Amino acid sequence: MKGGSGVRRRAAGVALVVLLCLAAAGGRAWAQENGSGGVPEPVDVLVTNVFFDTFILDALADLSLETGIPILADTTVGGFVTVELFDVPLPRALEQLLLPGGYTYKWMDGYYLVGSARRDGPLFHVFSVTERVKLAHVNAADVPGMLAQPFRDLVRPEPATNSVIVSGAPAVVQRIVDDIAKIDVPPYQIRIDALITEVSEQGRKALGLDWSWIEEAPSTQRPARIGVQQLIGTVGYSFTGVDALLMQLRSVVERGDAKIRANPTLVAVEGQPASLFVGRTTYYRIVTGTEQTQVTRLEAIEAGVSLSLVARVSDDGTIVLQISPGVEDVQGHGPDDLPVVGSRRVQTTVRVQDGETIGIGGLVQEVQVENRSRVPILGDLPIFGRLFSSDRTTTEETEVLIFITPRIVRDGEQGGGAE
Repeated sequence: MKGGSGVRRRAAGVALVVLLCLAAAGGRAWAQENGSGGVPEPVDVLVTNVFFDTFILDALADLSLETGIPILADTTVGGFVTVELFDVPLPRALEQLLLPGGYTYKWMDGYYLVGSARRDGPLFHVFSVTERVKLAHVNAADVPGMLAQPFRDLVRPEPATNSVIVSGAPAVVQRIVDDIAKIDVPPYQIRIDALITEVSEQGRKALGLDWSWIEEAPSTQRPARIGVQQLIGTVGYSFTGVDALLMQLRSVVERGDAKIRANPTLVAVEGQPASLFVGRTTYYRIVTGTEQTQVTRLEAIEAGVSLSLVARVSDDGTIVLQISPGVEDVQGHGPDDLPVVGSRRVQTTVRVQDGETIGIGGLVQEVQVENRSRVPILGDLPIFGRLFSSDRTTTEETEVLIFITPRIVRDGEQGGGAE
């Protein structure tokens, strides 16, 4: 057993030179006995020893004397070790001695070379190996950031081929390659069946809608007020009673008290945004400037139903959805014949079971509609035309309801597409 006395440590350099010279002589004899060319690594050589707070160079020298195999160390090797070895193969014994200090070893066709595999080490070119890893499902540029901090500098992405180059000690490179294999897996695909409806005030009464606010939701955002449109009510979502509500909704649609604005099906890759827009884009001419320097430009106004989402699958099989549906309508025209756009939007994050339907609602909007009736010809007369025409302003309430059913697409299933 080796102790850690000061005299022993001060004499370590001289003793190591002597011991390594003796080991080298024994190593030449060992190599001659095993053939002169292509000496195999002595993986079957067993060692037994106990080191307690022993200078690591002394421990290596003892192993070299015990086995008759030269063990050479570079200038970075230092520190003290405590380990008990009993009939341990020599390569395994070297691992137990060296790994705690961050050192490695390499069989050099007749002797072991010990040192640091760090990039700034004197023998990095000897200890390091390089491997190219071709990626199938993740971007090469994202891989270094997914690895543990000590490994990031050893990985160089090649975006052109979506590959990464890994350089370092063999054990470290193998660890990085194994970690990349765990990262580079095919993402889930989630099929999203959506139903977006707009229900009138009469339809809401028939359905008996009462959306409860669920504070446990990871995040929600109330819709913003736009123009003169006043949004009232509370935005929320519900898991319970959705099937019964859908059955009632069918009859309300048949009576004309609700409209189905969109009924899309789309497939989203896990973690990637997916979006859908059903509607129309109208261009309006807008004139600015003075009479002498007028500037005309076209402004695009989108009216219809939009749905954007990001889906992720948890380890327990539940699906986390970041949802942002919306409806935009041209409600009328204001001064200079410019459109007045009403918008209903909601942003929320929910967790659902595979195949479970959720309903999102509470987007109640009061819309003022101006109706003008007049008698033909007479209603167009100047001054007296007002006697033959009438203006009436009515207020209508509508609510946007969104029903979403996510399903994980299993291997062999058809994901479908947008409808």
